[in-house]
Amino acid sequence: MSEKLNFAPLASLSQANNAWVTSFLRATQVYFDTVQNLAELNFGAVRQMLEDEAAGYKQLLGSTSVQQAVDIQTGLAATRLKNGTACTQAAYELSTVAAGELVPVVQSQYVELQAAVEDGARQTAAALPFGKDLALATIKQGSVLTQSLQQIAAAVPKPLAKSRK
Repeated sequence: MSEKLNFAPLASLSQANNAWVTSFLRATQVYFDTVQNLAELNFGAVRQMLEDEAAGYKQLLGSTSVQQAVDIQTGLAATRLKNGTACTQAAYELSTVAAGELVPVVQSQYVELQAAVEDGARQTAAALPFGKDLALATIKQGSVLTQSLQQIAAAVPKPLAKSRK
């Protein structure tokens, strides 16, 4: 057994793995930024709701007729609905932006890793006569997974275009 194995495919796989780790760290940063933004949105919405409720109840205590009390309650309900809708829309936009940032990062690194695996499998198949079938099966499975990831990426909703104040 004087034949030596070629470990060159492992170097390209290692580089792809390093790129994957970098992408994972970027994805983690996007995740935490999104969680922070959602928490700030939630706290802001709760603060606004409490302020609106306090102002509404002060008005309600100062009402002089039943009709005025009903009008105040109706105004409070409309304000709750408006604020709830705005908060939900903002949460949707934050989530959509995060998904839009994550998909390309993960997809590009997955494609690069898959290419490195395919290249390594081809080189291994060429070097080892008994490994050809396994390497070809790996390549085929990787191609199927890449196509699935591309379909998922195409299904992710795009952020709403909205002018910021």
